Amino acid sequence: MSHKNADRPFILAGFSQGAMIALQLLREMDSVTYSRMVAAYIIGAGISQEIIDECPHVIPATGPDDTGVTICYNSVREPSCTMWTSSAACINPVNWHTDATPATLITEPSPLVPLEEQQKDTLTITMDPVSNLVLVDGFTATDYILPLIGKEGNYHSREIWLYREQLKENMAERVARFRE
Repeated sequence: MSHKNADRPFILAGFSQGAMIALQLLREMDSVTYSRMVAAYIIGAGISQEIIDECPHVIPATGPDDTGVTICYNSVREPSCTMWTSSAACINPVNWHTDATPATLITEPSPLVPLEEQQKDTLTITMDPVSNLVLVDGFTATDYILPLIGKEGNYHSREIWLYREQLKENMAERVARFRE
């Protein structure tokens, strides 16, 4: 940060194990550095209530353009498909709501199939406020299941790919808001 960033605003992002490392960086971050953080994207990992309570820099996002916040979500077909313990923070990465308001996402079913052979899926994406998981309905592709820890119906390996356009747009929206 002191050699390359030149005191510019930044986004902290991590996925899976990288999300856990990013969360640790948030826990150790000083207030001056935090004041330049647009948002932290902790994707594919949970955040405990204990971490939220003890770390002033872990503030769960509540909308599409709040800044200095932590975005967290884990996508599953149903809550029993989760691989992790529950998270105290979650936001729907399609409509950026923290309630059960459903959102529609139209996407290709697999990055491993050539685009011309793919059929688009119309997915319903709903944040479940009871489990703090993002529920995905309508996914037709057979998903890659992580060896040893994976479960069918857990979309951990798709967390970035499914929402790539929404993440890109959201980062731009949060940066614009931060610059205001």
